[in-house]
Amino acid sequence: MAPIVLDPVVSTARLPGPVRAPLRSATFLSLTAGFFAAARLHQGLVAEDERAGVFALYQRGWFRSLLETFDVTVSLHGDPEATAGVARMVVGNHRSAIDVAVLGWLFGGSLLSRGDLSSWPFLGTVARAAGTIFVDRDDAKSGALVVRAIRERLRAGGTVSLFPEGTTFDDDRVRPFRRGSFVAAARSGCRVVPVGLAYDSSGRAIFRDRTFLAHLGRISSAPGIGVAVRVGSPIAAAATSSEELARQAEAAVQSLVIAARADCAELEARLAARR
Repeated sequence: MAPIVLDPVVSTARLPGPVRAPLRSATFLSLTAGFFAAARLHQGLVAEDERAGVFALYQRGWFRSLLETFDVTVSLHGDPEATAGVARMVVGNHRSAIDVAVLGWLFGGSLLSRGDLSSWPFLGTVARAAGTIFVDRDDAKSGALVVRAIRERLRAGGTVSLFPEGTTFDDDRVRPFRRGSFVAAARSGCRVVPVGLAYDSSGRAIFRDRTFLAHLGRISSAPGIGVAVRVGSPIAAAATSSEELARQAEAAVQSLVIAARADCAELEARLAARR
């Protein structure tokens, strides 16, 4: 049985949907503004070489607060801190926008995101300040720049989290991993940390919508969401080809997703009790 590591103290699950959705959305925006302003203020009070670390602490706190705001219960098997302090590339299956908050909270570091996010009002500013790496998957030049950016972060001893499937899917089958990020990992000699995520059977968290705003609206109106997370053993990237590294990581994530699905039973019971 995987332990519950996040169970919102104040649940909005029993509020009527027409009240719950706007309340959560407003809280999301206010939390984002508050954390960003506080981080910037704190950064101004410390030495320049300490500012990135200060922002990283606020960023992880922000991700946790967002999960609580949207009434997300998280179970966890495995230790994200086991590889803390060494260069690591965290890779997982991608099913929901919530995946980003989960990995951002558990692992910290930089995230790889869709390129158009950088131009979004407000959220784009926050993402750029957080050191997000943006990629346009239809642009080969963008892909080459992203590989270089990932390699530089890893060589500096950082953490980069990403979803090598390239987009979201609505089931537990892990699609073939794109090789680009693994080129960066192989060249840096980092650890690759596989992560499997499985959501409760309601399907409310799954990104089936055409736009991010529609997806956010559906998550905001959900009475509660459960996600089971499994962290696997790190894979050494040194002396491994990018193709083999991608293959190993894909297989590991698939096994972890299957195990995470088995962990969802307790999450379902928790969610049912709160409704």
